[in-house]
Parts: sequence; structure tokens; C-alpha cells
Amino acid sequence: MSDTRKARRILNGAIQGDNAYSAITMFNAICEALPLLDRKKPEFKVKRTARGPLSFREKLLCRRLRDGGMPVHEIARRVNKNQGRVSEALKELADVEG
Repeated sequence: MSDTRKARRILNGAIQGDNAYSAITMFNAICEALPLLDRKKPEFKVKRTARGPLSFREKLLCRRLRDGGMPVHEIARRVNKNQGRVSEALKELADVEG
């Protein structure tokens, strides 16, 4: 997990320490700090099979659900699509109607 503050403290302590650090101590500080700079890849909430644009039927379903007062994130969960895709489809239909 990423913890850049802790890594910075370790490296600054090794460089600016009161005592003269040996090469081995500096090496150990670098080895301790490097893993703290790695980041984990984020997990996806929507399955990868849910990619692609919405079909016309899905767009109409989204419009009906939105007119019923359902929030966009709930609509996206129901049609198993990305929230951004649902929002784009709703905007597209609103532009066509108005």
C-alpha cells in the first residue's frame, strides 16, 4: 500500500540523521521506503462484460426509470452499465426530445 509520507520520513531520516550513516544503513532505509511507494491497482465495481454503449431499449428503460425519480447510479446498477454511459444516454435522449 502506498504511504509516501512514511517513506519520505524514512529517507529524510537516513540522509539528515545526526549520526553519520553507513552505506548499509542507507541501503536498509531505501529498501524499507521503496515498498511504501507502490500503489495497488483499483478494483472495478462493474463487470468488464458490461462495456459498450447502451442499446435503444436500454436508453428508453433508463429514461422511464429516471422520470420515475430513480437516481442515475441506481439505474446504472439495474442495467449493469457504467454510470457515465447511463448519464450520456439520458442527456442524448433529452437533446433529441427538446
